[in-house]
Amino acid sequence: MLCSDIRAGRGVCLIDPHGDLVDSVLSRIPRRRTNDVCLFDAAERLHPVTFNPLAVPPGSDPVLVAESVLSCFEHVFGLSESASPRLLHILRNSLLTLVEQPGATLLSINRLLTDDGFRRTATDRVTNPVVQQFWSDEFSRWKPADRTAFVASLQNKLGAFLTNPQLQRVLGNPRGTVNLRRMMDRSQILLVNLSKGRLGESPSRLLGSLLVSSLQTAAMSRANIPEADRRDFLISIDEFQHFATQSFASLLSESRKYRVSLTLANQYLDQIDETTLAAVFGNVGSLLSFQLGPTDAETLAPQFGTRVTPDTLLNLPRYHACTRLLTDGHPARPFLLTTLPPPRVPDAHADVIRRVSQQRFTASVR
Repeated sequence: MLCSDIRAGRGVCLIDPHGDLVDSVLSRIPRRRTNDVCLFDAAERLHPVTFNPLAVPPGSDPVLVAESVLSCFEHVFGLSESASPRLLHILRNSLLTLVEQPGATLLSINRLLTDDGFRRTATDRVTNPVVQQFWSDEFSRWKPADRTAFVASLQNKLGAFLTNPQLQRVLGNPRGTVNLRRMMDRSQILLVNLSKGRLGESPSRLLGSLLVSSLQTAAMSRANIPEADRRDFLISIDEFQHFATQSFASLLSESRKYRVSLTLANQYLDQIDETTLAAVFGNVGSLLSFQLGPTDAETLAPQFGTRVTPDTLLNLPRYHACTRLLTDGHPARPFLLTTLPPPRVPDAHADVIRRVSQQRFTASVR
């Protein structure tokens, strides 16, 4: 599917938490699209691709940007309003402050909380009166011991990530070397390698969640151009449950209005929270299933209608699948199909693409 979209000249983004799929797609990119490829290897040390989740695309609301980043931290840290209300309160106001600062990144959070001079300068730039009031009337009036305890709790959680050298290289550039909105509008190719074996599981989840949220923000910012001028852009996410924040459900329901499509790869349904799973079933058009386990077969068989039983999905041979296509807005009768393994191709051109991507989309680290 990815190769078909790339050959057709469409814009594509792949987020891969393992890295093997990125390498496989990279070896199949036609030469005519070499200059369109951005290879985002998060574990790259000397020439990293950088992006700033706090950057506000033209036409976007800074509040939505801040809230999307907050949802990523909630997802990765397991935070909730009931269990950590004060911590989320501080983090929310910090993010709402930083999205209005020129050159601010996620690495600026610690400075905002501990540097009085920087905080005063930042607060002067804030246009949201409620956020200003938080810093002037609430934060400043806490007893020093209480403030230290509140801030330390947040620093402990953020520090585990923001002290990671690899995340610092990726998230520490205010301007960023990759502009997600521009890639969408120019039908470019973004291949994101978030290999947990090289990056670590938690940093991989955080970076992937931030990228998905930023892609959502970039997609919604296309509201400032006519629909006829929006080019198709296709996002494929492997093991997407690792990156499904609370805002992911809205991405599923709203992205197609902005000509952004999603392909989500997953292994079994219990990996997905109920809200996201309901959004998947509520928005998916065509459904395709390979061999399933007993629990998933019981859940998915009714989605195909009465002609498909759980036993059908349990006993599918290798490279066989059951599918129900949405044709002209109506679900067609389900049928069985046979797929083919991807053909083996030489990867001699992959090295050329890597070099071109490094020249166009990376920053050098000394």
